[in-house]
Amino acid sequence: MSLNTAPPLAAPKTQEKYWKFDPVPETGPQVAVIAGYNFLENYTPNYPDAKLIAQAVEMFYGVKAEDGKWFFVKTFPSAYSTHEKSNYAKLTKAATGSLPEAGGSVNDLIGKAVMVNIENIDKVGKKGNAYTISKMAGDPSPVPKAMLSAVPDGQEAIAEFNTEIQRQEAEDSPSDDHDEVPF
Repeated sequence: MSLNTAPPLAAPKTQEKYWKFDPVPETGPQVAVIAGYNFLENYTPNYPDAKLIAQAVEMFYGVKAEDGKWFFVKTFPSAYSTHEKSNYAKLTKAATGSLPEAGGSVNDLIGKAVMVNIENIDKVGKKGNAYTISKMAGDPSPVPKAMLSAVPDGQEAIAEFNTEIQRQEAEDSPSDDHDEVPF
């Protein structure tokens, strides 16, 4: 199966359940594979004076460490818009080289690689437990041609992401010690 025909994969909605991923060990610019997404209808961000977003999408990126282990990073939900200045359009252009087209789908991005800047942030939960989260800083960009040979296999990223989600679903309840959802 080629990366362009990756099967649709939607991660569970974070509004229903909290997902905890180990922090990415290396920070800074990384090659990441788009491994999953949530499509959210009628999403309202959790901040003062937030407006309803009719259609939002949150993306899950996989980063493969030098030892071969996969780490995953989730973005904040953003408007699902094809406008050239939207976050979704910027991601689509970075992943495919062109802006989203009418009739396109988030599924078209699954398995594609982009460059992202990863930051790790130390936090302390309500119960006083320290933890670290990884988040993306800035917009994704295309993978430089000189690095294309280092792009991890998209199908492997999708499979590892699916395995991680299934592992967490099998647990009774992921840790809820965090003050807020870390995205």
